[in-house]
Amino acid sequence: MNEFTRARAEVVEMTERWLKANKEAEARRDWSVLMPFYAEAATYCYTIGAFGRREARGFDEVRRLVMDRDMVGFDGWTFPYDWLVIDGDKIMTKWHMVPPFKRKDGTAYRVLGMSAIRIDNDLKIVEMEDSMDIAAFFALVDELRRDGHDVKLPSAPSL
Repeated sequence: MNEFTRARAEVVEMTERWLKANKEAEARRDWSVLMPFYAEAATYCYTIGAFGRREARGFDEVRRLVMDRDMVGFDGWTFPYDWLVIDGDKIMTKWHMVPPFKRKDGTAYRVLGMSAIRIDNDLKIVEMEDSMDIAAFFALVDELRRDGHDVKLPSAPSL
């Protein structure tokens, strides 16, 4: 592994662009907007509770499996970030999955997620690992359906 040599200000600027691109992806319902932030050799993993861990290796697989396949069905959902922490080439984030509905009392439905990210000297993501509580997600889906919302889950064949 090469020594990370980028200044903190450069990493902050990159994360600001990345957060802006996430909002654009939500609005356009097109997650491929995020692909310029990934390195050719990127690895994207996510833990989905009892369903295990999924992994995409390489730029094309990240686009095909994560952005094009696994995000289908989340139309209208947002993924706001509460915070992020930068430590050299590492970025930790806390975010939520928020469906496009509100409870009758006006509060938001949401499920917590966390991401661990590592970037290279080109300020590209080389490793990203998302973690969320899949049981909490399915409980949210059940609640949405009980409240009368038509929720379609994305298709998620195994890798």
